[in-house]
Amino acid sequence: MPRQQANLPVRHFVRISRAIPPYAAAAAARCTPLVPGGWEMDRPFPPYALHVTIRDSSLGSAPGHDNMLNEFPHHLGPVACGTLGTMIHNSFANGSLPGSWNTVDTIPIPKPGKDSCRPVSYRTITLLSVLLQLTERMIHRRLSALLPHRPRQFGFAHSRSASDVVTIVIGEITVD
Repeated sequence: MPRQQANLPVRHFVRISRAIPPYAAAAAARCTPLVPGGWEMDRPFPPYALHVTIRDSSLGSAPGHDNMLNEFPHHLGPVACGTLGTMIHNSFANGSLPGSWNTVDTIPIPKPGKDSCRPVSYRTITLLSVLLQLTERMIHRRLSALLPHRPRQFGFAHSRSASDVVTIVIGEITVD
């Protein structure tokens, strides 16, 4: 019963959000580019970028400080998606985030078999706002597509680590 009561506002929001006409050009006009000049990074995020990011987001994780579940964006209607996309673009263009997105919850979890009186006996989980997670993923997707791929870069690269370069160096030494 409490779960059904908790879902009532979500169902109401979904019903109202979908009843409003689709995302208008006026919302896109509110987007301000960083610097005029046609840079790919400065363009407003297209609506499909938000849809892909929402689609690829994981479900069933714990909510952040705002108590918004990852399931919530999956139920947004076209107007709400357009408004959210505009908010994300404006945040990116202005280089600042809304304060509520920057508030996090850090949960200490005791390590099994460790002394609970010592701070090092805990690992922490940081719960971020769903809106911040969506924003980070959209910006990451854009930057990843625009930054050049460097075959000799091993640190901070997808599916690569510093141990890869050590393996290559050892291979070169043993071959010669």
